Amino acid sequence: MKIGNGVTGTSLNNIGYASDAKFDSIGDIYVPDWNNGRVLKWTPPSSSGTLVAGQINYSGSNADQLYGPSHVIIDSAGNIYVCDSYNNRIQRWIDGSSIGYTIVGTGIAGSGSNQLNIPFGIAFDSFNN
Repeated sequence: MKIGNGVTGTSLNNIGYASDAKFDSIGDIYVPDWNNGRVLKWTPPSSSGTLVAGQINYSGSNADQLYGPSHVIIDSAGNIYVCDSYNNRIQRWIDGSSIGYTIVGTGIAGSGSNQLNIPFGIAFDSFNN
């Protein structure tokens, strides 16, 4: 499956920098766009993505924004979990929501038990935690 049009950009058929790609249980593909602070979903055979996390054309640290999203996973309910690297947090986006909820991290880099320092990966364990 080809995603995007092969040109770097900010429209819904472009990706600034794809740092990961994951398929959900029905074959849609989710791509965190590092440069554009967003996650796009492609449903085959569409030539354009749908914004499912973050904002179009800008990054930030508000609940509806991402800054350097590096990895993504999708649970069985369709919720999206995003490793928001430069915001030092993991965000959960409930399916269809326009805002994310911080579930890990404080937004400030650190080594405390409640902090992350530019996280770059996310996964479920065998119990889907």
